[in-house]
Amino acid sequence: MATEANQYAGPTVDGRIVKAFVDGVAETCGYFEERARRILARHGIEELQPGESYPLGAYIDAIHEVQRTTGPNTLNRIGRATPAALPWSHRVQTIEDAFVDLGRVFDRAHDGADVGSFEFQPDDHGGTLVADTPYPDAFEQGLIKGIGKHFGTNTGFIAIHESGRYRADGGDVREFDLTWWETRDDVKKISPPQEHARTGSPQSARAD
Repeated sequence: MATEANQYAGPTVDGRIVKAFVDGVAETCGYFEERARRILARHGIEELQPGESYPLGAYIDAIHEVQRTTGPNTLNRIGRATPAALPWSHRVQTIEDAFVDLGRVFDRAHDGADVGSFEFQPDDHGGTLVADTPYPDAFEQGLIKGIGKHFGTNTGFIAIHESGRYRADGGDVREFDLTWWETRDDVKKISPPQEHARTGSPQSARAD
């Protein structure tokens, strides 16, 4: 159940997503699982149940506390753990399917107004993901990499080229130009869009 719910009236988030918070923090160190639960409890989320919904504001506050106290790497791991908890359609079988469907799945995992959105536009290289959500940048980066892990192969890679101001610097909407491939041989065949390679902040991540 969620306590102090009146403090966080408004949108809610599926309990399975909140459970991914615990899993992502625990991935850093087993000891951190209890710490993650204490952080959630401080923001009114206790007795975590996957079938319940919890105030989105409380969950976002807990995520920001992790960002302040442990840094972006832990937040990235929380994002990586999240795709396994999202309510994907059985029709989603590939990485591209997942990015195309991400906006709908994000809506299903949240309830209420002002929960944000994801929009994906495929292109010859992969596609552009536009993120307008209340979640921090490091979480979204981890979410993208987690989708590669969840729907890709053990040898799959996703390259992320970002544009737009970071939210910590007052930014709002973030754009991620994405390229993915299944094997190392494909890396030689696919190059990221040059305009974003010059202006964005490139990151390459193995999806494992």
